[in-house]
Amino acid sequence: LPVEELGFAAAESLSITVGVQLPPEEGWCWIPAGPCLVGDDLGVGQEDERPVTTPHLASFWLAAHETTNAQFTHFLNALGEQEVDPGWLDLQGRKCRIQRSAIESRYTTDAPTLPVVTVSHSGASAYCQWLTRVTNRSHRLPTEAEWEKAARGPGSRVYAYGDTCRTLAANQESGRVLPVGSFAANGFGLFDMTGNAFEWTKDVYRSGRANADDRSYRSLRGGSFVLDGIFLRNSMRMRLRPSVRADDVGFRVLRETPLPESIR
Repeated sequence: LPVEELGFAAAESLSITVGVQLPPEEGWCWIPAGPCLVGDDLGVGQEDERPVTTPHLASFWLAAHETTNAQFTHFLNALGEQEVDPGWLDLQGRKCRIQRSAIESRYTTDAPTLPVVTVSHSGASAYCQWLTRVTNRSHRLPTEAEWEKAARGPGSRVYAYGDTCRTLAANQESGRVLPVGSFAANGFGLFDMTGNAFEWTKDVYRSGRANADDRSYRSLRGGSFVLDGIFLRNSMRMRLRPSVRADDVGFRVLRETPLPESIR
């Protein structure tokens, strides 16, 4: 049809990419390849949430839950005290629920289903490296873009649970961390992407005015149990020095998609 009847100029060609859905993996959610929205498209966010971009990302798996005290304790015990860096976790932290038992000569937790908090960026990264070794599968922290795509879900929502802030839809404003999975999952099947514990990302924090060589901070995403409203949006960015072990900061693991045999 001519342009005047269509109302627009038809594309000369069309390209379609068909992705392969891998078999389900327990505890992991599949995030398909494709474009995603990153940044504040509502005009209500901070300066460092702009400009809005739409990067194209490869597919990946993301842990359905934030890493728990049980999982992190298992990691610490697998390494042994001599291999554990004291900077990974603040064992004296007010909200840390992992202890070192001198009697049992091992790490223990009295709150296995709570997300691990008071963990540093290096502690989170060390966990991912260990998981890579023991599973022979590549694991790491997600980039900011990967995290935001996963949090927004298939519908690219403002919060993990929708476009309107609802206090009772996530662990926000409660003042305390709660067991993982206490609230409904988002469209990709991920729990606690909004609230509960902040999550470290792989990325060095950058803003429009930041020095490109400044690696003083790492980016955090997701908000936590002490925040509300505008501070819990999926595009909201926070920064923290990587050595800091804060009471409301944890992490979630990304599992990379293995390359097909034909292109390895």
